[in-house]
Amino acid sequence: EFVKRVFQCSLCVRCEEVCQVEIDMMRLWQAVRAELGDRGQWPKEIQAIHDATLKDYNLYSVSNENRTFWAMMIEDEIEPRINKVADVAYFVGCIAAFTGRVASIPESTVAILEAADVDYTILGPDEWCCGNPLFFVGAHAEARELALHNLEKLRQLKVKQVVTTCAGCYRAFSNE
Repeated sequence: EFVKRVFQCSLCVRCEEVCQVEIDMMRLWQAVRAELGDRGQWPKEIQAIHDATLKDYNLYSVSNENRTFWAMMIEDEIEPRINKVADVAYFVGCIAAFTGRVASIPESTVAILEAADVDYTILGPDEWCCGNPLFFVGAHAEARELALHNLEKLRQLKVKQVVTTCAGCYRAFSNE
């Protein structure tokens, strides 16, 4: 019951607002979740996400070679952008890359970048999960490994600014 309740928490940190001793509740809950993981007590759904992300570099356990599947309708615009040296990178994220019903989000973002005449790149199959789901469950070492991979790829492409349309990716880049 305790494990179930720990993972029912959405980590909204509302409890931090009323905490009289100013405990960093996000980190506390992540530490509790990490401890549960270390003891092999994660719920099976959390363990499945963890394992899929480490094996295939995305939440869905789909080959990362399919990371640009969302761009099927705009393939001609996207192909030359993959791993291109540029100041701006569009970091698509797992959900937009692999969930067909939200493919309009990255398509629209590309349309905006194109209309604004922004020189941008995408990582394509070299984009790995940002790590946010693993940060949330307390798997910091593994999440950090994913994040560092992405940062290294972005550095190689001389990227100075990252654009993402995913709240989780934004959180990983800005907070973790």
